[in-house]
Amino acid sequence: MSIWASSEAYATQGLAYGGPVVVIWGWVLVSCFSMAIALCMAELVSAFPTSGGLYYWSYMLAPVRYRRLACWMTGWINMLGQVATTAALELMITNFVASLVQLHTLGPGDTSYCSQSSLGTR
Repeated sequence: MSIWASSEAYATQGLAYGGPVVVIWGWVLVSCFSMAIALCMAELVSAFPTSGGLYYWSYMLAPVRYRRLACWMTGWINMLGQVATTAALELMITNFVASLVQLHTLGPGDTSYCSQSSLGTR
């Protein structure tokens, strides 16, 4: 996902529930794991340099009996991952736009939407 789209959700959840220490060390830890995955993928690319690498890699690395199944599963899992990423990105953008509209409509510090009648106490 885009760093600009995911940073809003990452920062608000991380800071709210873990604090700045969790956000910083979480970022470092995830960066290390991402680098390890990138290095593994680079090793595969150097061994099997082809276009459509994911499918070819799954075909070449799977046992002979399961090669077609591995390619099929790779394609569907990749497609589902793309759909989930797009949905998560759209959700974050929607929350961001809704927050901007609320801020523009009510203004900062305006609590008129929390009137006594809406809270159920009179």
